[in-house]
Amino acid sequence: MAVAVAGFAAPAQAAAPPGGCNTTRLLPDGGDPGVFYQCDADLTPVTKHCPQGTTFDPLRMVCGWELEELIPTTVKAGTAKLSVLPLGVSNLNATVTTNGWGLYNALVTFTSASGKVLCTARTDIFGQASCDAGGLLSTVDQLLRGYTATYTGNAKDGLQALAGSTGKGTIVLL
Repeated sequence: MAVAVAGFAAPAQAAAPPGGCNTTRLLPDGGDPGVFYQCDADLTPVTKHCPQGTTFDPLRMVCGWELEELIPTTVKAGTAKLSVLPLGVSNLNATVTTNGWGLYNALVTFTSASGKVLCTARTDIFGQASCDAGGLLSTVDQLLRGYTATYTGNAKDGLQALAGSTGKGTIVLL
């Protein structure tokens, strides 16, 4: 059973770049399945909440009691840069999408090939997250094996709408 989302209809506005905020699309929250965003006339995301115990379905753009299945997400990781002195990695980056749109407020964890957490970052309105990792105890050889960017989904209080996903990125020596 779906619950209608108040304020869904909005006047036509010029859209932001693909994956960004526009007035015709409701955006799911990457961290809380009961939260979504509706863009105002200035193309700024405004936080909205589903009724207690329901989740936001980004495919149907409604709050509902249960989803038939988790909505898939995709993580695409990019290229980061390794500096040797001091040892650090800059611009670890990833884009998280669902249904072709950038996922807002998704927590992305960046790990080395050995599984060590390098840093974490939240996605912006375009689904992009990036961070730098300094003071590393890993070896240059280990870091040059690349990194993994992971989004775990948006489970909260026993509810989940978006599935987790991972992507592999590369690290190049400066």
